[in-house]
Amino acid sequence: GYTYIQFAYAYNYGSTFSNPITIASSSNSEVFSPMPAVGPNGELYVVWANRIVGTGDSLKVRKSTNGGASFGSTINITTFRERYSNWGGIDHFIFPSLSVDPSNGYVYLAYVDQVSSQPRVKFVRSTNGGSSWDSPYVIGNLGEKGKALPWLACDAYGKIAVTFMHHYSDQVDCYVVESYDHGASFRAPVKVTTVSSNPGYSSWFHNYQGMMLDNVGNNYVVWTDYRNGNADAYFAQVNTPPAAPTGIVGSIAEPTGDKHPRLDWSANLEADLSGYEIHKKVGGGSWALLATTANTYYVDETVTGASFQQYSNNVVISYKIRAKDLQNQFSDFSSQVDFNTRGPGQEKPISWKPLDSGVPGEFALLQNYPNPFNPVTTIQFSLKEAGPAEVAVYSIDGRKIATLVNEFMEAGTYQVQWDGKDQQGNPASSGVYLYQLKAGNQRLVKKMMLVR
Repeated sequence: GYTYIQFAYAYNYGSTFSNPITIASSSNSEVFSPMPAVGPNGELYVVWANRIVGTGDSLKVRKSTNGGASFGSTINITTFRERYSNWGGIDHFIFPSLSVDPSNGYVYLAYVDQVSSQPRVKFVRSTNGGSSWDSPYVIGNLGEKGKALPWLACDAYGKIAVTFMHHYSDQVDCYVVESYDHGASFRAPVKVTTVSSNPGYSSWFHNYQGMMLDNVGNNYVVWTDYRNGNADAYFAQVNTPPAAPTGIVGSIAEPTGDKHPRLDWSANLEADLSGYEIHKKVGGGSWALLATTANTYYVDETVTGASFQQYSNNVVISYKIRAKDLQNQFSDFSSQVDFNTRGPGQEKPISWKPLDSGVPGEFALLQNYPNPFNPVTTIQFSLKEAGPAEVAVYSIDGRKIATLVNEFMEAGTYQVQWDGKDQQGNPASSGVYLYQLKAGNQRLVKKMMLVR
């Protein structure tokens, strides 16, 4: 006959409950695996799976804003395909896991979808209180025998964590995958277990998990583990290292009237971050810790325009950054940034490039930015092949005003800044200027405007 999902509530610590309210029912399908979650303003969500034999499976949700006394209309979240067991039945061990972000009310859902020959963990979210849902995407691989329910939790700082069991070649391991941007993206899964277990064919589908988060970066995970030959409950406190800093760029700063290398990068999102380490090397020397900072920028005032005069042509001063958390865990290093000298006797580093940017496929000169500018503008260019290269600024009538780059350069993408001064250090007047990239017999020219 019918299958039902019903809800009841208590206001007296569970001593007595209300009469059950039917949230979902059907005579021609099966409704199963309900899960509730409560939002920051007391709103209540209940999600469940709905199966119509021969038609398909879907996940649905209803919302209550009055403590469960009544529920709004049913919203269809997504369709999915369940994994069918080897013995011909339908796998009932796939349950959706629901949680609500306490900081913004976003609703998050993790579930299992048979999207290929192996089942995957998918994630989907609603940013408008469950009225509509984003497109789901895969965040984890359950392996070849993925009969395991994922578990999702979130904290007040935008972090989401999902734990799941990966089963491959009769070995089972517990994993955690995390997002630090309210579910816009997830990092690669991290293994929790230190010893894989083999539950045997008779019980390999009994893989259960649970998880809670605190607000300082810890995941508290429990899971079913068979390493001792039994179905035992295991616990772990997991704190993953920070992600490597990204978005690192270099420029020239003049905070003390001299010219110094400056680094800027994107802020890490971990709640337990303590700061960043700046590492440096000169030429072919060794890397050494230069400084630590809680900011997302750093100016190396140990390197001045005058100090560059002691270096030979094309010497490179390099920097890289890594993040550190309160548990003294370090991230991987960021991409490396190089500052190169203009040549013997010159007064400032003039160009830089991330070494991991790859070899570009073309000879290119981009429009300067900002444009118009005052007092400094940035010019980006790409070299397809290694060789002598020159970037120079000309007046509109063709007179050379300043040489920004004139050296042998490897293939890659570079940036150089012009400070609006001529070769003798005198401020150039307002007006339109040309800047030219020359390498071999190739030339590219663009216009820019200096406004005093």
